[in-house]
Amino acid sequence: TATVFIFPNAMYADQGGWRCWILGDDNTAYAYYIVASTIASLYVDYIAKRITFISICVWVSAFIYVFQRGIGTGIMCQLIWLFLFLGSRFKCFRKILNAHYALYITIGFFLLIVLSRKFILEPIVTALGKTVTLSGRTIIWDTVLKSVRDKICLGYGFFVREGFNKLLSLRGGGTHNYFLNLLFQGGIVGVSLFSMLIFYACRTKKELLGTNYYKCLTIGLLVLAVRFLVENGR
Repeated sequence: TATVFIFPNAMYADQGGWRCWILGDDNTAYAYYIVASTIASLYVDYIAKRITFISICVWVSAFIYVFQRGIGTGIMCQLIWLFLFLGSRFKCFRKILNAHYALYITIGFFLLIVLSRKFILEPIVTALGKTVTLSGRTIIWDTVLKSVRDKICLGYGFFVREGFNKLLSLRGGGTHNYFLNLLFQGGIVGVSLFSMLIFYACRTKKELLGTNYYKCLTIGLLVLAVRFLVENGR
């Protein structure tokens, strides 16, 4: 986090240009902050048994990073994390935390903002005098959706940034929606296996419901689910 201030013009370049620090570019790096925040929560609840200075540093660093870099999805995710974290301090709120919600968010918003955008969101936004661009992501989504029709069963397989851009004549480096990414890479089979994995994991761990362990991982998973609405999923 400190390197963002020490090297304000980035430390090194990747395929997208001169824009990286120790953990990579903005969106790649932020994924590590979510994981670190989740591990810090587990550390507080299971090892230290109290909130420590290190855990506070981890949580604060995530906020500093997203606001300093102006990462829109990161700021939104951090505010959601804060709401869930504070809410989980109360027993009644903890009871409604459910890992299944992450899958519902992933699928539900995929249907809403990716598949049904032109029928639901765009008419509403147009009536309000605005446009649904999502920083060019909608163009990528439309292009990817057209391409997956030809490989709807098994998908195209895994493509790194350059291969993805070359295949679809894009510059996005990925689908910028995790569920769409699964559909592109693994087709209906890949999406089904992913969904079954989440459902099975939740079903077989019912004895963990209400525990701090379940609470910490569920918060991390929910934050990731929101982030993956408009990101590739690294």
